[in-house]
Amino acid sequence: MLLLLSPDEMFILAQDAAREAGLLGELGYEQIVTLATERVSKKLALPPFDVWARDYKENPDRYEQYLMGFWESELPGPPDG
Repeated sequence: MLLLLSPDEMFILAQDAAREAGLLGELGYEQIVTLATERVSKKLALPPFDVWARDYKENPDRYEQYLMGFWESELPGPPDG
């Protein structure tokens, strides 16, 4: 879900989270992503990971649209030839 946000939306989420946490100074990219991820995950009703993993194994097609080809980057390329 985080990937559906624009960079501006992520930045605003991160700024709000940083202000609430009392963090001062300029936020780096990693902090922005971390804070925005934490904020989004608090607003979503996510199941525990083991529950999600079991459901994924039983219904992988249900989640395919959300994976966005992450695993494709791990596949070996065609042999050079």
